[in-house]
Amino acid sequence: MVKKAQAEFVVIVGIILLALVTIYYATQSGIFGSSNVPGGIFGKQKAVQESFLSMTSKGADYTLKVMETHGGYPTAELLGNGTYNIPPFVVFMDEGIPYWTMCQNNLTPSRQDVTRWFKLSLEHYIETHINEITDTYKNATFDLSRLSVSVNILTDPHKIEITVNLPTKVDGYAMSSQLYPYKISLDSKLGEIYDFASDFSKAQSSKRFLEVFTTASVYMSKDAGDGHPKLPTGGFLTDCGETIYRTPNQISFYLKEIAEYVLTQTLWWQNMPVDTSKPKVYAINREIMDNEYRDLEIGMYLPDDFQFSTQGSVVARNTKRAYTSTMWTASKCLGVYSMSYAISYPVIVRVKDTPSGHSFNFAALVFVDNSGGKMQPGKCEDIREAKDPCKDAGCSAKIKVTDEAGNPIQGAVATFGECGIGTSDITGAIEGKIKCGTSELNIYKNSSYDYYNQNVSSSAINGVYALRSITNITANFRRVTITEQGPIKKCVIGKVTDYAFLDMVSGGVPYMITNIDSESVPENCTDQACLDQCSRSLDVNACTQCASGCMGNVLDSVNSDFIPSGNYDTNATTMNLNIMKETGGFITPYTLKSSAKSIYIHIPETSPEYLIPESKKLALAQDLRGCQIEPISENPYPKTTFVTSCTCENLKIIWEEVKASCTNPDIANLFCTCPSGSSYPSGCSQQCGTDPLPDCTTCCNLDQIKQSLSGWISSCDTKVICK
Repeated sequence: MVKKAQAEFVVIVGIILLALVTIYYATQSGIFGSSNVPGGIFGKQKAVQESFLSMTSKGADYTLKVMETHGGYPTAELLGNGTYNIPPFVVFMDEGIPYWTMCQNNLTPSRQDVTRWFKLSLEHYIETHINEITDTYKNATFDLSRLSVSVNILTDPHKIEITVNLPTKVDGYAMSSQLYPYKISLDSKLGEIYDFASDFSKAQSSKRFLEVFTTASVYMSKDAGDGHPKLPTGGFLTDCGETIYRTPNQISFYLKEIAEYVLTQTLWWQNMPVDTSKPKVYAINREIMDNEYRDLEIGMYLPDDFQFSTQGSVVARNTKRAYTSTMWTASKCLGVYSMSYAISYPVIVRVKDTPSGHSFNFAALVFVDNSGGKMQPGKCEDIREAKDPCKDAGCSAKIKVTDEAGNPIQGAVATFGECGIGTSDITGAIEGKIKCGTSELNIYKNSSYDYYNQNVSSSAINGVYALRSITNITANFRRVTITEQGPIKKCVIGKVTDYAFLDMVSGGVPYMITNIDSESVPENCTDQACLDQCSRSLDVNACTQCASGCMGNVLDSVNSDFIPSGNYDTNATTMNLNIMKETGGFITPYTLKSSAKSIYIHIPETSPEYLIPESKKLALAQDLRGCQIEPISENPYPKTTFVTSCTCENLKIIWEEVKASCTNPDIANLFCTCPSGSSYPSGCSQQCGTDPLPDCTTCCNLDQIKQSLSGWISSCDTKVICK
């Protein structure tokens, strides 16, 4: 009996527990209503609650959208009568986007502030939209004086939990505790996005990685059409007159290209590639930011219609001619330029809030300063408005650029002082504003033309300016040995074995062509102590020793592409560095044609002297012309020239000189062979035999000899000149 009683007791307890559980869940689900709310009223309260939650959810989503659009900040519309400090902002997609970081300043709003703004904004939304409920449910009243909203922005899970306390009555009955307070939640990554934006702003304001990326991109700027970087920073100009000119509009456009490149070529959460054969790519990883946010969709953009405001142009000119060595390097122009840029631009960071469908936007102000000529991250207080030194230009220039034939040159750059005038159009015309006064006018096309460089008055600048073509010629060096052999002068053209220099001067501007093979000159060959000793003592032996350490090989021909066509005064010299003496030379005027492809430089030898006087060089040029050889010509000459009075005896001597390499029996038979010969050549008055005869010169056919010599000797690269 005891066991049966225990079993019945357990069954009774189980039934009671089941009833209690059923009553609890029924109460929670509103099946039986509330103990203090009549059943009919509870249903009305349930309808009001659902309508309120719908309105509040809509308001919360709208608040989220607006605040994410504006980087976590509310708007005046959201807050209503609430106030807050409006941060600096920039316009993107027609919305004001606040800066979270500006230069070195981290302006990140606190998470508490973002939460508070959300709370206040939603409260204002409920206050202004509660009539949507009361207009429908006339029996519902809300005590707005006791309205309070609590917001909890969660990072994990991706939610925003919202609780609204707003005392509500329906038909005079307070809202059932089963339906109140009002609770909703939004699916959103706002918490994670806030953490990312905060970390990003902290890293950017301290490490300034966007400034570093920008500076690197400027230094790696691609080339423009003139072969120089779009944004020149530093380097050498090697062509005479070479000019780099960038207008303010060009600079603005190229700077925007740089900014866009940085924003589109920055990778997230990856290591920075190091393949130098590929375009430069940047990366943001743990070296820059402590945390990674791999599930966020992040992009960076420039603001609406953003353009750089550039004042002033870039002008780099190479107008100073230089000799890298006075001994064996041709004269060139060597210009060194160095320039830097102050760059400031806003960056919009846009993060997709995928659960809500909205996007979170915040801004960063990038500033690269160039104070002291060095590009580096700058402070916001140092951002200044650039001043254009050429802005106040009270005069104007209208010039035309042509070649030496009068044909217009398109694309020539003209500068006046430190300011650019412009670039010539298809008609060769350039027009622009200039400063009044006298300055250096520089006109440059490219390395195919010489440049114009003169001081010009702004009142006399207008006119036509011709640029001479730069020749691309091969200079062939020849040594000419002139000797007297009785009545015959012999001029022999051969290779130059000493160092040869040809100075060409036009309008006071020197150019030099030399036959020294610069690649064969030992590097660091100069001994400074030796040079000092040579300078102090002027001891020939000491100076010879210095020079011998830097001796290179000589070339028969060299290519020259830096001398413009035109009229020149030329001075040629050959020098033997072993004895430190000049071994030949000439002085002569010469016109270099733009069509010239090759020139031959014939330098006559002379007895070695420490310095050949100009009078002797003039005489040497005349001696060359006596051999019908011009010191400089576009055509080569026969290797050997004989100058003589063309008698039978002299021609026979010349023939004996060349017949080893140019034999012709017919020519030999034209000369008399008396008295040993037994026959007489054509033209002799009688047979020679063994009988005494008059002078054999009378029995030769001089005209036939000269004719034969001219025909056959020319094939042996030999020329005979009859005086």
